[in-house]
This record gives sequence, C-alpha cells and structure tokens, in this order.
Amino acid sequence: ASLDHRGLDHLRTVVVAGDVCPPELVARWAPGRVMVNAYGPSETTIMSSATGPLVPDRR
Repeated sequence: ASLDHRGLDHLRTVVVAGDVCPPELVARWAPGRVMVNAYGPSETTIMSSATGPLVPDRR
C-alpha cells in the first residue's frame, strides 16, 4: 500500500496478504495485472489459501 504503483508497469502479478485488501488498493494496483489476496498463518512462511484475481468494483 505504501509503494507508488507508477513506474511498476512491468509487474504482472501482485499478491497482497496480512489484512483486508481495501477496494482502493484493488482499483490502484489490479488494472493490467493479476492481483490476489493470500492468507497463511503468521508464524510460518507458507500460504494456505488465496483468492482468485481481484478486479476493481467487483466484490
């Protein structure tokens, strides 16, 4: 959330994790990319589940 998305057009996949992903972040980062929301136990470095691609204005 704290990164400036401009200049990162080469990114094709964005994975967010750790908390709820606000719609504003999806609107900023998802266009032109695959964006997923991942979940995993905080005491490990694995991911146990992930959403399908996040799309602006779709819940």
